[in-house]
Parts: sequence; structure tokens; C-alpha cells
Amino acid sequence: MIFTGPWRVFEFGGAWSGIRRSLTSDQIKAAERYIDLLEEYGTRLRKPHSLKVKGYDNLFELRPKDVRLFYCFRAGGNAVIVLTAIKREKKLRPEVYAKAAEIKNSIEILGDISWNRLRPLN
Repeated sequence: MIFTGPWRVFEFGGAWSGIRRSLTSDQIKAAERYIDLLEEYGTRLRKPHSLKVKGYDNLFELRPKDVRLFYCFRAGGNAVIVLTAIKREKKLRPEVYAKAAEIKNSIEILGDISWNRLRPLN
């Protein structure tokens, strides 16, 4: 059976709330709108709002303004924001993608244990 929503969005280890104070109010509003779209559409969310990260399984990015919110999906209609980055140049450095993948992989390895480090966003 395919999950159709609504999706629940979590953050891992303060991936979103920890960076909010570094953003402008316009960036925060745009990012929150994209998070709302993720809750509504889940795996059906596509460009220009969301993009699969090339070279990584189950790793996607929300793309509001100059902010990138990296996320993955978990069973049962759950999406987890694993890392948020501010895009200051034309492209993010490869290390940012590698870090997001590393966090996503640790969540997958920990399985149910990782739920202790997740916080719902809404």
C-alpha cells in the first residue's frame, strides 16, 4: 500500500531549529512553506520545491531561496530533516552533501533507536 499522507515531518538533532536564528525572516517563511509542502505531498513533492540528491539513496533537498533542507523518508509516512545549509555560493560544497548522507545513514542504521533524537516540526 502506498502512503498518501498527510506526512509527518521531524528534524534530527536540531537540523532545522538550530539554524533558524541565522536566517532572515524571508528565508524562514520560505523554508516553513516548503516544509508544509513536504507534509502535504511527501514523496510526490518535486521540482522546483524538492530535488533528489544525485548519488545518494533516499536523500532529498528542499530548495527555498538560499536555504537547503536535506531530508529522507522513513516508513509510515515520516520525513526527517537531517541537515540544513545556507547556500552562499552558486553550488554547495560536496562536503555538505556528504555530511547530510552521513547523518541520514546513521538514522537508518540506528533504526528505531534514532526516534529518540527526532523532534516533530508541527
